[in-house]
Amino acid sequence: MLSSLNKRSRTRWTFPDAASEAERAGQEDGYPDELVADPSTALAVATSGPAVGCLLDPCAEQIAELEQAVAQVTAQAEALAARQRRRRTRRVSKNCRSLSKLGPTNAHFRRVQSSTPDCNQTQHRREILARQEMQRMRQQILALERRQSLLSALHLARRANAFQLVADKVHAYYQSFSRGYDPTRSNAWQTEALLRSMMLPNVQSPAFCDLDTFLVQWHNYSRYHAEITLHCEQIQPLESDDPDVYPVLCIGRSTLRISRDTIKHFFQPLLADEEMVQRLVGKTYDFPFVSRFHFNSSGRVFKLEPRAELASGLFDLVVDPFSTVRMLGASKLSEDGCLHAYSNHDATGSTTAAPSRQS
Repeated sequence: MLSSLNKRSRTRWTFPDAASEAERAGQEDGYPDELVADPSTALAVATSGPAVGCLLDPCAEQIAELEQAVAQVTAQAEALAARQRRRRTRRVSKNCRSLSKLGPTNAHFRRVQSSTPDCNQTQHRREILARQEMQRMRQQILALERRQSLLSALHLARRANAFQLVADKVHAYYQSFSRGYDPTRSNAWQTEALLRSMMLPNVQSPAFCDLDTFLVQWHNYSRYHAEITLHCEQIQPLESDDPDVYPVLCIGRSTLRISRDTIKHFFQPLLADEEMVQRLVGKTYDFPFVSRFHFNSSGRVFKLEPRAELASGLFDLVVDPFSTVRMLGASKLSEDGCLHAYSNHDATGSTTAAPSRQS
């Protein structure tokens, strides 16, 4: 009987107020309320390291880093959600006086045995903190996904604007050379300035080696033909695996009127056949062409690939396959379909060879 009374005397039942409850919760397991309420203690997955840098410079590599950060935060959130909840039930005896006073269903009824907090309360506190942390992680994931969508939209808009810019440059190029190129014209310096600002000095092309040679070719086309017309029918931007390259495809048609200088400088061996010359002088021939411009990130052409279907134009002109083959054999036609003029040395050699054939 005495031992039973001594055991009851060692058991006390108290009702903690809000202040003591907050203080006790703040001392459990190193999770003070200040750290929970402070937004700066949330996960640093999206606010530190390279993830912040990727939000400042929208490009394809940084969008990939942002996707990796979203995946990492999502994996941590799922792992936190999948953590098993362990609950421990501790059976204790209740004081009859407290039970009769408060009732067995009172919410603040708990037993105080020592200054150490109850394990069930500690686990419950951890679960609350885990849910709060998971909620913050979900909010961060949503923010990262919204930022990622915004960066993707900005990247697409920037690339579309770049394609429109290079397409306008190609259109201006063909508009300037639509009637050929003559350095004696008043607007020749504008055409040359446009070409040099549009293309790099070391531009790569199978048709010419540098810009000066390119201008000479345009001059030969213009002065050795009675008339030249260049018409661009379609300008189409193309996709590229390299994000810093903007290819543009141009489809058009060239129309040229033949003069005696045309035969002399482009079809030089035909000068020996005066009948053929008289048949061709004054006629026009047109042929389609396809040019592919490769622009770099600074908006200048570093590679140009022209291709012309000169054979079809000559066949439509003479309507004779044998005469067409003869004209093609008499011309300096490159593999890409570009027609090149004979040099002065070739012209001198053919002039001396023509009288010997007539004799």
